[in-house]
Amino acid sequence: MDQDKFFAKEQMLEWRDQLNADAEIIRHAEQEFKAVSAELQSCLQNGIPATDESVQALAHRWRKLANHFTVDAPDMQRASEAFHEDGKMGQGVGDNAIYAYIRDALK
Repeated sequence: MDQDKFFAKEQMLEWRDQLNADAEIIRHAEQEFKAVSAELQSCLQNGIPATDESVQALAHRWRKLANHFTVDAPDMQRASEAFHEDGKMGQGVGDNAIYAYIRDALK
């Protein structure tokens, strides 16, 4: 490609660095999402009610992380919620029981 005709070398390096930083942010968010999901699963298995403040805090963290990737796409957020509410399993969530638990904690 003739990118050097349009972009200075410094601009290309800055762009590469930004893409690398974005990839690291995404990796971190995925790891945190899995950890929060596991904590919520543990709370559910241990019989901690969805109304417990610690569960509600985890559920809010979970939603913030889940919406991180769809913040500019409200249609995608609604579709994801409908997917879970329709009884489908969600990737990273585990099963319908955990999603119902999270939904109840967010009420």
